[in-house]
Amino acid sequence: MNEFGLELFRAARTDENGAISPPSIAAAFSLAVPGANGTTLAELRRALRVGSDDVAYMRLGHELLQSISDRAELEAASRAFVDDDLSLKAEYERTIASAAGMSFERLPISSDPEGARVRINRWVDQTTKGKIPSLLPPGLVTTRTQLALVSALSLSGSWMHPFKLDDTRPGPFHLLTGQTIEVPMMHAQRRASYARVDGVKLLELPFRGDLSMLFVLPDEGEDDSTGSTGLGLGQLGPRSSAPTPSTPANRVAPSRPAASAKPAKTLRQVEDALTVETLERWTSRLSRSNVSIAIPRFTVDAPLDLKPPLMSMGIRRAFKEGEADFSKLSAKRLYIEHAVHRSFVHVDERGVEAGAATALLFGSRGATPMPSFHADQPFLFLIRDQKTQAILFIGRVTHPRD
Repeated sequence: MNEFGLELFRAARTDENGAISPPSIAAAFSLAVPGANGTTLAELRRALRVGSDDVAYMRLGHELLQSISDRAELEAASRAFVDDDLSLKAEYERTIASAAGMSFERLPISSDPEGARVRINRWVDQTTKGKIPSLLPPGLVTTRTQLALVSALSLSGSWMHPFKLDDTRPGPFHLLTGQTIEVPMMHAQRRASYARVDGVKLLELPFRGDLSMLFVLPDEGEDDSTGSTGLGLGQLGPRSSAPTPSTPANRVAPSRPAASAKPAKTLRQVEDALTVETLERWTSRLSRSNVSIAIPRFTVDAPLDLKPPLMSMGIRRAFKEGEADFSKLSAKRLYIEHAVHRSFVHVDERGVEAGAATALLFGSRGATPMPSFHADQPFLFLIRDQKTQAILFIGRVTHPRD
């Protein structure tokens, strides 16, 4: 799952804030895998790193989340929202119910797509404890939609050693554009797990329980020989001058290149280097050190259309109408019409609040789209007696007047 998640993170990146939850995405797709066949199945297995045992992969992901839930404030659930007119194959239904603890809910999706969208969003909102209130935007669920496979999770974590509110003060944050803004920076000096390796700095801060947060910062080459190691997460872009005292918070200050002892790694270079093997090597270098810490309070709320990055990773057939093969799921010719994900992460002095949800919306080949009648041009009208068909009024409207 980690290998898949890191590759997807790179494939989906932009220069904006972003986040994904690999377990949420993998959980949703693992529910689709047992229903796939042929090339569709082969592509899903390769991209997800499933191997040949689809059920074992699904069960492993489910058991992983259950294990973490026993040791941390993590709640996860999956649900299949099935159109009233869609028949699932019995073997598929039994498989995902037993291996993934799946629940099913019947909805009139094709006849009331907006009502179904509202119901699915409400379930996600409740499961994520309000962190993902609107996973599916208006118009995404249509009369073509037959099935929604949805996974959601919610995480709360309290720092083992909270930051003091009195130590939070405005500080510079250097953007990728080379400009500098002021943001609330949380400060502390304490012993923590720290490493400096391969042009990056790492800091790992524990939450109560077994979870932790690992920060990875491009190393700008400053000298750590003062006896106290420094890690300030205000440097996630080309380094520029700090704002003057008169620069208001969150306002851009003039920028200039900063001197550095050695060339700095860019954030993109760090992302490119981030593989499972690299992460294991980096974290093996962590050791307890006295660290001067400055980390911004931040919130990332990141909706993501999964289709483009996943197609670049080799999942193509599943998204193509008329070519997708989900014949082990249903006798209908289904394909994944939409794959959407949303992650929310908020970090402050107390800890982290995070949530994520993923939905795969299956459409049916040949399903009739909802007809439309928009009287936005001149038209005729007739008022009739339905029993006798007598026309009581007939008229034309070329310029509506209220």
